[in-house]
Amino acid sequence: MIAGSLFRGKVTKSGLNRTIDFSFFLFLVSLYLLCIFGTAWIGDDAYITLRTVDNFLHGYGLRWNTTERVQAFTHPLWLFLLILSNGISGEEYFSTITLSIIVSLAALVVFLYNAKNLRARVVGLLVLSFSAAYMDYSTSGLENPLTHLILILFFARYIQKDKSDRRFLILSGLAGLAALNRLDTILFYIPALLIEFWKSRNLKAIADGLIGFTPLLAWHIFAFFYYGSTPPNTAYAKLNTGLGLWQLLPHGICYLFNSLVYDTVTPLIILAGVFAGWRLSGCFRAIATGIFMYLCYTVSIGGDFMSGRFLAAPLLLSVFVLSQFKWEKTARYYLYLIMIIASTFFSGPAHNLSWIYQQNATPETRQLMGIVDERRYYLKQGSLLSRLKNNLSELKVADYAEQATHLQQPIVYKAIGYFGFLAGPSVHVIDPLALADPFLSRLPVRQDVPFRVGHYLRLVPDEYITAVESGGDNFKDARLKKFYEGIKLKTQAELFSSARLKYLLRKLVRGQETPPEQEYFMYPIHLKLKLAECKKGRLISAAGVEILLPENASFSEFSAEFGANDTYRVDFFNATGGIATEIIHPVALDAAGTLRREVKVEQRGSLPLDHILIIPLEGDGHYEIAGCEIKS
Repeated sequence: MIAGSLFRGKVTKSGLNRTIDFSFFLFLVSLYLLCIFGTAWIGDDAYITLRTVDNFLHGYGLRWNTTERVQAFTHPLWLFLLILSNGISGEEYFSTITLSIIVSLAALVVFLYNAKNLRARVVGLLVLSFSAAYMDYSTSGLENPLTHLILILFFARYIQKDKSDRRFLILSGLAGLAALNRLDTILFYIPALLIEFWKSRNLKAIADGLIGFTPLLAWHIFAFFYYGSTPPNTAYAKLNTGLGLWQLLPHGICYLFNSLVYDTVTPLIILAGVFAGWRLSGCFRAIATGIFMYLCYTVSIGGDFMSGRFLAAPLLLSVFVLSQFKWEKTARYYLYLIMIIASTFFSGPAHNLSWIYQQNATPETRQLMGIVDERRYYLKQGSLLSRLKNNLSELKVADYAEQATHLQQPIVYKAIGYFGFLAGPSVHVIDPLALADPFLSRLPVRQDVPFRVGHYLRLVPDEYITAVESGGDNFKDARLKKFYEGIKLKTQAELFSSARLKYLLRKLVRGQETPPEQEYFMYPIHLKLKLAECKKGRLISAAGVEILLPENASFSEFSAEFGANDTYRVDFFNATGGIATEIIHPVALDAAGTLRREVKVEQRGSLPLDHILIIPLEGDGHYEIAGCEIKS
């Protein structure tokens, strides 16, 4: 019709508007594709799962460290897809990127198909293309793309007015798959499922619900038998922290505020989608309520250290709600487009076209309260454009991983993704953040050092490192020894051993293990020494050493000899608290002896420094300091 009008030289106002809208739509589809390929990346956390995938494909089972069974992933359904794609291709990086892009494009197609009209599609494409949160986590190697696809499939079906006998079965099945992909996303679906169930309230609805959630139930049964625990180990590491709600709430609120500052379009559209949903009919109110519940949950757990990761799904669902408007009023429609574009560019470097000029730069990635622009943090090793030029073997972490393979002993290391994958199945990595460690994840978080959300440091007992290395259990504390033996039994014993099965049955009735001496692990007792006592070399435990300084000490430099193959955190304190922190990195993981390091110290205020706290973070578990000095 439009083409015919143009051929005859007659162009109606509505025809011209449709032509403009369609041209803009094609432009935005191209922009979306450009952004998703330009921002494609895989982060360190994805490589935690990829190590499990690699071990499985090489016959070690669903294990992270090959000596123990630990569910070091949060997304079983995504794991299965990664096993399939990596198994077919024989490599991990490009197959994971390809899988992520295919699933993300499938979610986009379903969204565009179910949008009300062309203008609604234009609005949706514009928002998704310019949202840093959505674009960053359309790839990344994490489960977000599959979360997005299942969300759109579910709610596209949910808003239809069909009265099929299979409606609740299909909805329950999709919600069950979503929970199997990532359990906490079930919050999006609960209001809709409750409304649908309430409409029937019969035995068939109950049966359909049970059938729909059968895959999730089957996985939990398998996980309890295989891993000895139904929740993933990552849940224990991040939620079993010993931190109170009031300690986490400020971080959760900051997570939303951080997005408002660095990715303005994302929280604004989420807000618009929630309010629009509450103003529309019942099914859209259920969607808005699900978004709100998920946001409340996100705030309650302190948000995340990855900027925008937990806001990508709420954004997509909010855009889906807004796509159900027809956007017939031209002035309001164009005003909305201008607002989206303006909010994107006012939010600074977070917009997605920044990949064009940042491939060879080192962008600022740290944002508020420890939140990080994770994609840009791993730009050089993780982005598709960088990996087309380089590979992981050229990175410093690859050197560390290669050195670890020569040591023939456990290694304590925090950023376990790239490192663990590159180190291979022969290296046992002890993760002090506990994501992949079944013993440490049950311990409360250290509160003698500041925490970042998602990075909850545990005290690694010296006896634990020895136990992993030798296979013994020489714990001095009898209760801690018993606790460790239980963990070891369920994660390392033969699957069908009678002792293990009895232990699992006992835990099924009585509940999971609780470690003794919670207070000790939260507030470890530091070895206290005077500065003069730190001249000679001495071994220190993972609890750390507190160096007491002379009264009214005034200095500009602190130097000491540190274990050359370890990582240390050095904190400087005055009477008001910590004023400076320095991280001492290893020369090499296979280096021997100690190496002198100097730390510049800037005096703040009139109060003198009174002590220095040195805490080992990573290494071989044999930590050493010597020759501590201060210089004016």
